Amino acid sequence: MNGQAKIVLDYLAGHECVSESELQELLGVKRTRAYTLAKQMTDAGMITIAGRGASKRYILTAQ
Repeated sequence: MNGQAKIVLDYLAGHECVSESELQELLGVKRTRAYTLAKQMTDAGMITIAGRGASKRYILTAQ
């Protein structure tokens, strides 16, 4: 797990969900990097996508 993924997991441990724009701000990255990281974390089973488009949110995957 890289440092950015750890930041996201730590954030989600204290929050219900995170939007793509919040993810960009949290990590200080552009939209493409935020999307790529979220996709990698989703594929690894760390987070789950809820919703689509502007209402898309990322939540911790139930362990």
